[in-house]
Amino acid sequence: MAKYTATYTHEDDGWWTVRIKEVQGVHSQGRSISQARNRVREALSLFVDDADTAEITDDIKLPPVVRKFVMKVEAVHWRNDPILLGSPPMKPPRFHFGLPFRAASMWSQLEAAGVTDVVGAWQHVAQLMTVIALKQRYAGHAKRAGLIAAAQSYMGRIVVTVDEDVDPSNLADVMWAITTRCEPSEQVDIVKSAWSSGLDPRITPEARARGETSHSKLIIDACKPFGWRESYPRTSALTADEARAIREKWFRQ
Repeated sequence: MAKYTATYTHEDDGWWTVRIKEVQGVHSQGRSISQARNRVREALSLFVDDADTAEITDDIKLPPVVRKFVMKVEAVHWRNDPILLGSPPMKPPRFHFGLPFRAASMWSQLEAAGVTDVVGAWQHVAQLMTVIALKQRYAGHAKRAGLIAAAQSYMGRIVVTVDEDVDPSNLADVMWAITTRCEPSEQVDIVKSAWSSGLDPRITPEARARGETSHSKLIIDACKPFGWRESYPRTSALTADEARAIREKWFRQ
């Protein structure tokens, strides 16, 4: 089986360009990585006969704004006789916590649906609150991402969209965005009869007995208003370098 490497680059206009390293002249583009991946295989078929069966390895060049959300796994440890502690959905802060794999899956689903420029995704309180960070490219971009994320959010009650300068994994950062960038009368929607589960404690016994396990979802657009985002009041905050310098100067042990 032939093997090729596809190099993806995120452009300023939001598109992904992709080139096949081993075959000169094979390139394409797409609004998402998945779209670019399909298109470059079609382009490769014009140059080689084994494009349909070839193994193509992705080499994705992430933009700087995305790299800060990338976690590098240096080692994985396991044991033959594991200690199973369970995963009880307890009240924070004593609830199970791990990597938000469903948020990562939701990120992929957003890209597959054509939603570009997603720079981060995280889930809080297990999976009941989802936060999507993105760089707005057009009016309605954040609302579109929020609606699609809500449709894919199993049992989740709250979906929040934030700008790319907000860390979706930091709940304090997210609440700051909600309280300073969201106008409730304009940027909050409620979707009724949405996907949930019989495990949802808020579903009434009568509804559960009828097999009705849907609930409503709150979608909060906590992004700057697209029409005047460039003139929106500047954020008053320390940069990461400034905060580090203060810690090093005043919090020495």
